[in-house]
Amino acid sequence: MKADSWYPIGLLLEVLDAVEAKVGRSALFQTGRRLFSMSHEERFKKVAFSAGDVIFGLDGMYHFANRGTGIGGWKPVRFRPGFAVMEKRTPHHGVMEEGILLQAFSALGLPVTIRQTTCLRSGGTHCVYEVTSLVTDKRWSGAHAAIP
Repeated sequence: MKADSWYPIGLLLEVLDAVEAKVGRSALFQTGRRLFSMSHEERFKKVAFSAGDVIFGLDGMYHFANRGTGIGGWKPVRFRPGFAVMEKRTPHHGVMEEGILLQAFSALGLPVTIRQTTCLRSGGTHCVYEVTSLVTDKRWSGAHAAIP
């Protein structure tokens, strides 16, 4: 294997399953935080300035870092000051993705609470995340309009 090559996602999912089984869900959460920090954070902070940039830019970041067809993606469902709902239809572990999300908000200095209300790995057709924050000014909305 070459460090700079692309490989089937199944290989990564097997490793993450083993991590979850041996170390627990918190290890997957921290893996997500670290993954974002190492792979996206520096470039991200140059172009993202609000929670809206996270919510509306996440699908683009995902497709930049993952290749192929039929790999799913992210979709904002609701977005209003201090509150957003995201749908995730990717094969990645939801708790790892929760860590990625939290690190993206943390990189911008935005305090949020993230709650996964539906999980693909628990029988859902996709994952759903609710993001809440006491921040409701331009640091939240930026240039993005609300989705009811």
